[in-house]
Order: sequence, then C-alpha cells, then structure tokens
Amino acid sequence: MLPTFSKLDTPLLYETDLEYRVILREFYNMNCDKKVKHLKETEIDEVSLDEMLFDDENVLQVMDEIYKQTSHHVFFKEMYTYAAGLFISWDAQIGVTVLCSFDYFRWFYPCLRDFLDAKRDGKEWNSSKTESAIGLRKVLVKPSKE
Repeated sequence: MLPTFSKLDTPLLYETDLEYRVILREFYNMNCDKKVKHLKETEIDEVSLDEMLFDDENVLQVMDEIYKQTSHHVFFKEMYTYAAGLFISWDAQIGVTVLCSFDYFRWFYPCLRDFLDAKRDGKEWNSSKTESAIGLRKVLVKPSKE
C-alpha cells in the first residue's frame, strides 16, 4: 500500500538527517510506538535511537509499490535510470532508492504525488508541463560539460 500523500505538505523542508527521517517516517506511515517504548528503556544517544526507529521492511514494501505504480511511465523510467547511474547502476529500483534519499526526496515526492493524483483522477500527466517534474529533471539531469 502506498503512503498517504496528504500527510506531507510541500515544499518539503528539512536540513538535517533527523528532520529528513521524521518526514520519511510520515511518508512511509511508520508506526514506531512499540520500538520507542522498548528503546527508550535503554541508554542510547538521540541519533542512534532515531536510526533504530526506522522500519526498513516497510520502506522496501512502499518503494516496491512506488516502482509498480510509476515504472510504466517514460518520465519515471528516465529519472530512475539517471538516479541509478549516480551509483553506477542500470537498476531502476536503485533509482527509486536514490530519489528517496536526502538529496533528492524534496523534489521526487511532489513529482510522485502529482503523478499519482492525476492517475487517481483519471487525468493525463505530462511531465514536460508539470512544475514538479520539471524541477526534478533540472536537479537530477545535469547538462554535460563538453
């Protein structure tokens, strides 16, 4: 199941890893209550606690669903290929992971939300006329310096 997109306001504003992970937990609909109670009983620093609260299994399921929902569209295929290429890979699912990373999520999420909203509403989604897609392409696809 995809996360509830209405929970995230745009633009996504985060400057630190902690702020970014708060947004991701909301995006992935992570319920950390049980982990928090257990982990708070141990002596652990704030950063380590924050990292341990991350639900990797949930993240993988959501990323798989994102890929299923978007991989048929030419724009997303292209963006996933570019993003994977940053890690010397052709694997489009690596591209999804890269686009959900700290550096790109603030641009990827609005684009994903706009695409899925249009799909849900039965509307055509044109990446060349959608501000969020234009922004993602601009950030991800840098012109070559020849």
